[in-house]
Amino acid sequence: MSPVDPRLERFRPALVYDPQEPYRSISAASITDWAGNTLQRRNGTVLARAGAALALELLTRYEVRDGDRMDEAGDPLPAARRFQADPAYAERVYGRVVPKGDKVWLQYWMWSYYNPKHLLGLGRHEGDWEVIQIRLSASGEPEAATYSQHTAGEARDWGDLKRFQDDHPLVYIAPLSHACYFEPGAHPYLIGVDNPDGSLPPVLPRVEAFGGWVSWTGRWGASTGVLGGRFGGRSPASPGRQGQKWTDPEAWHTRARVAAPFKRGARVIRAAGTATYPKLLTLAARRDGARVVVDWTIDPAPARRATQLLVTVHRGEKVLLSQPVPIDGTSGTAEVGLTDDVAGELVVRASAYNTLRQRSDPLETVAR
Repeated sequence: MSPVDPRLERFRPALVYDPQEPYRSISAASITDWAGNTLQRRNGTVLARAGAALALELLTRYEVRDGDRMDEAGDPLPAARRFQADPAYAERVYGRVVPKGDKVWLQYWMWSYYNPKHLLGLGRHEGDWEVIQIRLSASGEPEAATYSQHTAGEARDWGDLKRFQDDHPLVYIAPLSHACYFEPGAHPYLIGVDNPDGSLPPVLPRVEAFGGWVSWTGRWGASTGVLGGRFGGRSPASPGRQGQKWTDPEAWHTRARVAAPFKRGARVIRAAGTATYPKLLTLAARRDGARVVVDWTIDPAPARRATQLLVTVHRGEKVLLSQPVPIDGTSGTAEVGLTDDVAGELVVRASAYNTLRQRSDPLETVAR
């Protein structure tokens, strides 16, 4: 166990990842430790490089200027794969305790190396911070929880939460976006749908304490998004610079409570919309040199038409490739190329998406 407040250990969240999720919650040091990553000024001037002075501690002791940012070099998937396989970085959350009168908020912040979410071509960005929090009563018992979902959140009473081993709230993490939900399935929001799958066993991450870098004024990634991030795609600010989530957990929870009726309405829409979700019927895969060839069929109902197939290739728990492939019709063949020279059998998973980003249940097969 890590040397943090015992309450943070007792109630740490149980994270349920989607089987196609390539970017899990890991140590924030991943962004400073990957070869080629840099700390830059807005104009691109490099202040420090990974392997040569760049470290989380540096963020607390240099002359910070507006527009400073980290810059992730190259393809983010190999970096995430390397750190998620290293016990020194893997399966981490950052915890803090926030007193509020005679009660206490426990916060758990989750860092992911990359966010591949894209809606109508928008939304992908380097780095991602999400948070869940739990309120303890004056007697130290859990009362309520708040989960972050994009720029908003959702709140529930403790008794309404699904839990693992009684004390650990289950958090269903949406693939590609990392939004946190109380249950799996399709979750509509203003410009899309999140689709966390609940088939994998939960993970109990290690809880670490924040360093002084928690309030660094720079950005955790070099993505600027569209119109300054107004339409998504901007790398996140430090947890300590994320406004009400950090400065007033109680107020953020109350705001999420106010949104509860809209969340219930979204669940009604979700139930009504199941007739239009794509349905992936069959999946087969084979190896052809450095390529994986995938044969697929989907439900032929016109309302279930899909436009993309998300293909992920796995070796054990490692995601070797995550690639969306445009599709048309009710059956076809897709090809994806491996960047690594990997011999032997590989697990291939796929799910179909429509233009609204409604998603089919993922299917799995083996490529030989």
